Amino acid sequence: MNSDPSKIGTYQDSGPLCPSCAAAVGPNEVFCPKCSGPASLLSTTDPIQRIQTEGFIYRRAVEGRPKPIVVIGVWLLFLPLLIIGVIGMVGMIFTGAGTGTVGLVMFLLAAALAYCGVVMLYRVTRNYFKKPENEEKYQ
Repeated sequence: MNSDPSKIGTYQDSGPLCPSCAAAVGPNEVFCPKCSGPASLLSTTDPIQRIQTEGFIYRRAVEGRPKPIVVIGVWLLFLPLLIIGVIGMVGMIFTGAGTGTVGLVMFLLAAALAYCGVVMLYRVTRNYFKKPENEEKYQ
């Protein structure tokens, strides 16, 4: 800690801050070195960086207790994915469409879509309805 008495009470600009964790970020850095969150608008221009940015958003949605708007947004994004996956699997089973290797690959893709939808919806909804730990201490 800086104990210089001449700097007490004065504002010191340390540069840009991360919008997620408020850590200092260098002027040319696109992602925060502490939390790996997007630190500037440039994080969505490169396709690889865009993937990292979207992954960060999804990780944040399932880590802690999300806000209601996040829960609604995740349901709007992943419920259709779940429905399409289940309809694809059921349709392939009952109609026998796509037999052979192609049918197996299509079935596995539909199962993967349904699995991603179930996992995201379950984790976000569970975290939303889970009682915060610090609230239990005081009751």
